[in-house]
Parts: sequence; structure tokens; C-alpha cells
Amino acid sequence: MAKAKKKKFCSDQHVTDEVIKLIENEGLAPFIKTWENVAGVNEPTSMGTGKQYNGINLLWLSMARMMYGYTSNLWGTWKAIDANGGTIDKETYKEKSQSIIYMSKIIDKKKIDKKTGKPKEFWFRRVSNVVNLDEVTFPNGVPKKWVVTDEPDMNIVPPIESCQGIMDNYFNGKGTPTLRHGGNDAYYMPSKDLVVLPERKQFSESSKYYSVAFHEMGHSTGHESRLSREGITAMNHFGDHKYSKEELVAEFTACFLCHHVGITDTRENSASYLKGWVSKFKDEPKMLRQASKLAQKATEFILTGEVKGYK
Repeated sequence: MAKAKKKKFCSDQHVTDEVIKLIENEGLAPFIKTWENVAGVNEPTSMGTGKQYNGINLLWLSMARMMYGYTSNLWGTWKAIDANGGTIDKETYKEKSQSIIYMSKIIDKKKIDKKTGKPKEFWFRRVSNVVNLDEVTFPNGVPKKWVVTDEPDMNIVPPIESCQGIMDNYFNGKGTPTLRHGGNDAYYMPSKDLVVLPERKQFSESSKYYSVAFHEMGHSTGHESRLSREGITAMNHFGDHKYSKEELVAEFTACFLCHHVGITDTRENSASYLKGWVSKFKDEPKMLRQASKLAQKATEFILTGEVKGYK
């Protein structure tokens, strides 16, 4: 494992001051997503037809994927699963299936359309149930058409010992969130207490992977069983005041943890990310300071499992 020089945790104020200076710099480069999407299916798609869902089905299955932390975007009916050599028990299918709506056509040969001279066609709405590929077992292996073969090389992004140690200690502790890798998204789901990250091999540099991981870990500290931060426990809408402030807290947490292990090459991109969210507030410096203080508590919790004097 590669090693990074470790610095004292107490210098968070210095990091905050430096990040604010970067944010105030008019020449700050725009935020850049730091991982590459893996090849494969990027939107909810039918196992049976190979076609992408649209309309309300696309939205619903996208939300279901995030809700359950699935890594796949493939969904199938019982018939489609069986046709592709998969198996799933009835209870799992019943419990985990999602309803989709589609239009079906019936041709009534007894009724002839006077304009076309052809049998009349009638369309009606039907409901079907589908489950995600992650819930399906394939005794003979997942069909090759769904297997990604051109993923980035794991060898170019080795783990950083000090960073991996922080992650391992946090996720292996008592009452900590679940960590899942896979897919092209990074997020924390409070309802499932679940952190989802792209694979480390999707990042060009190890430091970028850990910065993203630390950000999502920062969000997870806000869970009601930990620091019970309102940005997590009481957030109602994407982009609202509480959500925006929570994004500041999570990214400052990533900055502090990166500083703790000696990573500095991600700081400018973090500043760009913070600049995008803090612009929603009238008093930007004050909001940044408030978020920084909450992030210091989140950082301490991740490193020690507690925050002294915090209730």
C-alpha cells in the first residue's frame, strides 16, 4: 500500500481558511467529477427486450435503484429472468419487485375499421412487476451480454494505507453504515443508512477515490443514530437550504480527513464544489464557517467514534 504523510487533526481551522481563500479566487476552476463511468447499462433497462424504460417507469426504477443501493440498472419480469437462466425465490420476488406500467395492444378481428379496412386495434394500460438483476441468481453465470469487460485497471489506483485504515475502522465499527461499491454514482441514503461508491478502479488517482468516500462518510455522520444533523434527518427537497448546507458539511469533512492523512491535491476541486453550493446563501462566509464547525464534529466522529461534549 502507498503511504501518505499524516498531519495533526487540530489544524482544521487552517484548512477552512485556505479553502475560503480558494473559493474567493475568481480564477478557481470549475468542479470536475473525479471518476469514470463503467461501461454497461446506464439507465433502467428491460432484461426481456433490452430497451430502456421511459416516462414514469424510468423515474420510478431509478429511485428504486438508489433506495435499495442496487449496482445494476437491469430489471426483469419473472418470465425474463427465467428466459435468461436466472432464478429468484418467490418471496424475494414478491418483496423486492417494483411495479411498472406499459401499454398493450389487442386486435379485434371481428371489428373492422371503416377508414383503413383493417381489424380495429385497442390499447389499454397494464401493470407488471420487475426485479433488479442484483436480486437474481444465475447458476451458470450472468449472461455475457450483461457483463462489463472493459473496466479500468485496478493496479493503477492502489489503496492508501492511512486512508483505507480510516474507512475500515469506520465501516467495521459498531452501529456504522453499510458500504457498497458498484455503479457510476456516489451517494448516502439515510433511510437505509447506506453509503454507495464507485469502485476505486474507476478513479485515475487513489486520492480522488478517498476524497469522494470521505464526503459520503461525512453525510453518514448526520444519521439520527450518530450526530443527528438536520441536513440528514430533516432534509425534504434536493437543493433546499438544509440540503445545501449539508453538502457544505460533507465536503468540508472530506477536506479535513484528506488533510489529516496528508492529501492536498484534491483541495482545489473541493473548493469548487463548495463554491457551487455556498452561492445559494446570502451570507457566504458565515455559512462556510458554520458548515466548517459541523464538519469538524463529523471528522472527529469518523476518527474517534465520538465527539466530546456533543449532544
